[in-house]
Amino acid sequence: GELVAASTGEWCLLDLETSRPRKVSTIDYPDIVHLEEKALEERAERLKYDPTDDEYLFDKTIRLSDMDVNYHANNNTYTRMVIDTFPSEQLKTQYIYDYDINFENQSYEGETIKMYRRQIDADTSIHCGIGGSDSRRVFTAKTVLRPRAGT
Repeated sequence: GELVAASTGEWCLLDLETSRPRKVSTIDYPDIVHLEEKALEERAERLKYDPTDDEYLFDKTIRLSDMDVNYHANNNTYTRMVIDTFPSEQLKTQYIYDYDINFENQSYEGETIKMYRRQIDADTSIHCGIGGSDSRRVFTAKTVLRPRAGT
């Protein structure tokens, strides 16, 4: 068949007590398998974006339904926030063709994430979520849009 989508990911395990990354080899858990095979040749891009006040779009308060089993915001929460930076009219005529996201810090119930977006060119935007009492960068994402067929 025809290739419909391809993706890659770089993941790390966090120590539940320190919230710091740990090497897979230091975890004594029998079901963890580290695969060396990669779906794509290129590495995930390290995104850089320092938002300005005029690029601010909205606040999102993290709620219980946004959280995962470790009681911090689920990764999907951030993707929904990125999608919410686009007007619905725009996504009626365009679709997200390419999407990269760097998860940089955790966020927790009750914290407010400030969303920013910068238009890089006609098709590409970079997004950033900054939050918590210490205004830490929670994630940075990049989207590339393409026209929908028939529009």
